[in-house]
Amino acid sequence: MIGYVTLGTQDLARASAFYDALFASIGTKRQWESERSAAWGMDDSSPALGVIKPFDGQPATVGNGTMVALYMPSREAARQGHRTGCSGRRQAWSAW
Repeated sequence: MIGYVTLGTQDLARASAFYDALFASIGTKRQWESERSAAWGMDDSSPALGVIKPFDGQPATVGNGTMVALYMPSREAARQGHRTGCSGRRQAWSAW
């Protein structure tokens, strides 16, 4: 169900070194990296943990740089899930 989780960081090099060591201890390695982020996972089809510099350039905080992504098997499944979720929300709000 979880595709990946990202955690915000101000110091990508330090965070990457920490998670490289942590995940090496359980046989997991870095799956990808860019100048703004890095991620670790067992393989491309398993959930991953990433660290990322916030897109807006503001400090990494609980709500800035942190994200949980749900795995969906296709874009159409994601669109349908979104429509379904929003539909239920509108119904709940209209009942107020």
